[in-house]
This record gives sequence, structure tokens and C-alpha cells, in this order.
Amino acid sequence: MTEGHQYHLGTVNFIGNKLFSAALLKRVARQKSGFVFVPSKLDKDIERLQDFYGKDGYLDTQVRLIRKANVPPEISTSSIR
Repeated sequence: MTEGHQYHLGTVNFIGNKLFSAALLKRVARQKSGFVFVPSKLDKDIERLQDFYGKDGYLDTQVRLIRKANVPPEISTSSIR
């Protein structure tokens, strides 16, 4: 068996948000810098962010994850647009 590297979240950036500050959106998202990288948990955060906007009537909000892996090899930097 070869386990490979364990990846962790690096910096999480928010791009294009105008209604809510990045600081507030980071509190809505549960995954934080330094956490072990689990794609399904990031998917849940995207859902959580869409619901957060939806509760204020922004039903067409699109949240997209842009992942930049291997910087350095064990860190995944993510931008949420």
C-alpha cells in the first residue's frame, strides 16, 4: 500500500463577494486553513454559502470553488467565487 501525501487546506479566498465581507463568509464556511483537505466537506461549504445568500432572497447566487493544489505539495489553496 502507498498512502501518498496528506493534503491540508491553505489559504481560502473569496472573490467577487459584494454583499457580505470575506470575514463573515469565512465564518459561514466550516473548513478553515490548516484543516485536512476533504473534497466532500468543501462541497458542503459551497452548499452552506448558497443557503446563506438564499435566506436573504439571493436564490440565483452561484458559488464556485477554484482549487490550486501542490503549493507546496501538501497544501491546497482555494478561492471561492
